[in-house]
Amino acid sequence: MNDIAPVHSIGGYVPMVDGPEKVAGRAKYTADLIRPDLLAGRIFRSPYAHAEILEVDVTAAARLPGVKAIVTGADCDKTFGVLPIARCEHPLARDKVRYRGEPVAAVAAVDDATARKAVELIRMKVHELPAYYTAAAALAPAAV
Repeated sequence: MNDIAPVHSIGGYVPMVDGPEKVAGRAKYTADLIRPDLLAGRIFRSPYAHAEILEVDVTAAARLPGVKAIVTGADCDKTFGVLPIARCEHPLARDKVRYRGEPVAAVAAVDDATARKAVELIRMKVHELPAYYTAAAALAPAAV
C-alpha cells in the first residue's frame, strides 16, 4: 500500500522563477524562437456561414514557389475532441462548413508572405445552405 506524504505547498508562497525574465522583457516565447528552417503557416477559413463543400481547389496555391504543403479536411480522417465523450471533431472542415471562419485548409510555406499569398489562391466551390442567426429562426418550422 502507498503511504500518503503530507503536502506543505497548498496556500504557501511559490516563487515564480520566470517572473523577472517576463517583466524585464527578456523571456523567450514560442513566437520568439526564429530559425532559418522554420515554416510559416496560414489557415484558409470559410467565408460562408453554412454550406456543403463541393470542392477545395488548392492547385494554384500548391504551385506557388515556397509552398511546402497544403492540407484540407479531406486529408484529416482522424477525429479528436476536447471532451473524451465527444471525440468526433475534425481539425479542418469536411463535407460541410458550419460557421463563417471555420478552418478549411492549412498552408505551410517558407515565409509568411508566401503562406498568405497561397491562402488567397485557394478556391472553394460550395452549395450554400440556409444560415440562422437567431434562436427563433433556427426553431422555425421550415428551418433545416
